[in-house]
Amino acid sequence: MDIRKTIAAALALVSMAGAGHATCSYCNDSVTLTELLAQCYLDGIDQQLQQAAQFGMPTTVFDLSGCPGAPEQAGKDRSLGLPVPRIARAAETEPVSLRFIVDVPTAECLADTLRLETFDPEKIRTFDLRQHCGED
Repeated sequence: MDIRKTIAAALALVSMAGAGHATCSYCNDSVTLTELLAQCYLDGIDQQLQQAAQFGMPTTVFDLSGCPGAPEQAGKDRSLGLPVPRIARAAETEPVSLRFIVDVPTAECLADTLRLETFDPEKIRTFDLRQHCGED
């Protein structure tokens, strides 16, 4: 099945539960990212938000599994005999968030947080979305 159809179907299902992180029982409470995954998130955020707005969806599904630095991508690098970047090795030992669902305001907040974040290239960061992006 086409990934866009899968995402659209998931968004259609989850949109029935209502908008806003406070009532979003199916949204992720935290995400764990490497520097490369965070950059990939930022590279795709505008398109994700545009699609959510176009379809009137209060949430959006992120799939970072095809991004540089994702554990699956690191495995592809190894199969070609290329050295695996240290950040990819770190991601294999600690769980990273390759797929997650957040509401639109939280997606925007996470993007703002990531733009200001300074990553240690060998570290993985977990962002508590309730703490960073919770509603007042």
